Amino acid sequence: MLTTLLASAAILGAAPTPGKIVSASLFKNGYAVIIREVPLNPSGETYVEPIPRAVLGTLWIAGSKGVKFKEIVSTKLETETETPAADLNAALDLNIGKTLNFQIQNQSVSGKLLASQPSLVVIEDASGIRMYPKGLIQYFSGDGSVIWKRAVKEQTPVYRVQAEAPAGGKMYLTSLEYGLTWSPAYNVDISDEKNAEVSAKAVVINEIGDLSNADVRLVAGFPNIPMLGSADPFSVVGEIVASASPSAPPGVNMTNQSFRSGESYGGGRQYADMQEAFDVNRGQDFGKEDLFFYALPKTSLKKGERGYFYLAVTSSPYKHLYEWTIPDQVLNDTYRPSNAPGTFDDVWHSLSFVNQAKMPLTTGPAITTSGGQILGQDMLDYTGPGRSGKIRITKSPEVLAESMEEEIQRTQKMVQVNNSHITYDEITLKGTLRVKNLKKEAVEMLITKTLSGEMISSEGSPKITTIAKGLRSVNPRQELVWNQTVPSGDTRVLHYTYKVLLRN
Repeated sequence: MLTTLLASAAILGAAPTPGKIVSASLFKNGYAVIIREVPLNPSGETYVEPIPRAVLGTLWIAGSKGVKFKEIVSTKLETETETPAADLNAALDLNIGKTLNFQIQNQSVSGKLLASQPSLVVIEDASGIRMYPKGLIQYFSGDGSVIWKRAVKEQTPVYRVQAEAPAGGKMYLTSLEYGLTWSPAYNVDISDEKNAEVSAKAVVINEIGDLSNADVRLVAGFPNIPMLGSADPFSVVGEIVASASPSAPPGVNMTNQSFRSGESYGGGRQYADMQEAFDVNRGQDFGKEDLFFYALPKTSLKKGERGYFYLAVTSSPYKHLYEWTIPDQVLNDTYRPSNAPGTFDDVWHSLSFVNQAKMPLTTGPAITTSGGQILGQDMLDYTGPGRSGKIRITKSPEVLAESMEEEIQRTQKMVQVNNSHITYDEITLKGTLRVKNLKKEAVEMLITKTLSGEMISSEGSPKITTIAKGLRSVNPRQELVWNQTVPSGDTRVLHYTYKVLLRN
């Protein structure tokens, strides 16, 4: 029967056998499911390192065919290594009692080193015992017996494994660990007037261990792993498990991977051969339940390195949108105008396209380019196959948008709120939306207006959706969405009216 034990005492033994990472599934939050392969000693005992820093409940151990585990113990293996002296003080300490040759300022001194104090050395030569300031020593030398390394004992956390294993038998450790992650990014090229070329890349960040021909998968989706802050008890040795948590390696920030343009981003499309320059079809991508896995087989990446991988490219019809969003001017039953009369609102020039790839585009930064030039950058939300994606390019200075509301009627109304009756002002407001197109071509406008109150009328046939209101609000809330095409040089005006209850 297999037993697993925790031990804190150091033991002397053979050199540990390193586990090789043969598989890794990377999430974007810095964690990865790691599978390590360890060859087992047929004689019956193997010391395994490193001990995975696994999330609570995610460390599992298995063996290849024919392997029978008898005992697995988490312990420490004591080893001895030689470390060079770090400075002159350390080197002098190692050679106390030896006859040495010293260069002290401009004087050559030979003698036996009796002591090395913080500020001076004691040397015995033919004339007696002398003391010299240590700061004046330029160097020292001696015969072949001079010591420049010291023995250091180290205690390495290991698993001591006793198993019956056939020749070639393997042990496999599966765990969820921090330190291996990936960051996606997209390039939406609209050099063609009808079809956008959507390219996806990934940067793999490795701070956990060397990868050598490992099967790597990049995971897109929203995994449910509530124990990220706690360490598996079989992953710590000599620590209080309740206070142990997987530590984040320094320098890993998977949420702030920025785009850097290369030297080819001059004039013209010198980067247009990304499909030819990179092997896009690297492996068999697949979906499992609500997750998707981009496959990167036989990946080699040393600890501390970053890898650049071109994932996919797809062509998609696209259209230009000009988005104008007008916020609700009623907050907590109080009217608060969002802008001053005569001022213009921001209108965003955006792109809308359909993901025609067979894989999802997970959330990540996306640049829009044309002719090799970057036009803008936005965050692309998760877009499944066949779904519409939308990214902003930049604000449009040639589409002028102005909104205003004017009061056309006011009365008082008693309203019951819980067990109280409160007097409100019932105000009828007329809203005006005005768009002027100064561009040389027509623009398709997507106008979104949120308001609190009871709709009376609206022009332009907007789509009206009732949305949730605050618990203490007496006014219903609506969202109005207009799709309007505004010809070049034209001005489009839309009106709407509604009633709203405001505190007097």
